[in-house]
Amino acid sequence: MLGIDFPICAFTHCRDVVAAVSNAGGLGVLGAVAHTPEQLDVDLTWIREQTKGRPFGVDLLIPRKYVGAEEGGLAPGSLRALVPDEHRAWIDALLARYDVPPLPPPSSEGSREQRSLRIDPKGMAPLIDVAFAHGITLIASARLRRGWSRRRTSVACPSRPSPAASTMRSRTSRRASTS
Repeated sequence: MLGIDFPICAFTHCRDVVAAVSNAGGLGVLGAVAHTPEQLDVDLTWIREQTKGRPFGVDLLIPRKYVGAEEGGLAPGSLRALVPDEHRAWIDALLARYDVPPLPPPSSEGSREQRSLRIDPKGMAPLIDVAFAHGITLIASARLRRGWSRRRTSVACPSRPSPAASTMRSRTSRRASTS
């Protein structure tokens, strides 16, 4: 079904690893949640060139439910407000203990607020469109359920006609258009 030689899947944020695993007969899967559509297009083009037709996939977070869904998602400031002060204090102490330097100031490309992740259907829709345009073998969407110990992964193989791929595409399109 996936066109691989060995039952090995490697989920990574490194496009070099994706290409190496796919070229070795497994399935390399690029973690692309933090990508912009432009970055994802560049990386998928590079992977396609390196793998010369070997299968590879993309891993995105496509939530069914999330806080702020009614408003079309939460802004980064709103998300930060959900983090309890005790957690912030613990992180600050941890960073200080290990001498982790502060983040650099915002660049001319935009502020950190603008560069932050948008993990909601509207934010993921452009990435899904880019992935489908590249004819990838698999899209994976992992999410946590009822605590951190149970993970659920949904998989669609868009290059093979299937109900899962068309459902994922139509759900994402509907969610993005209603936000």
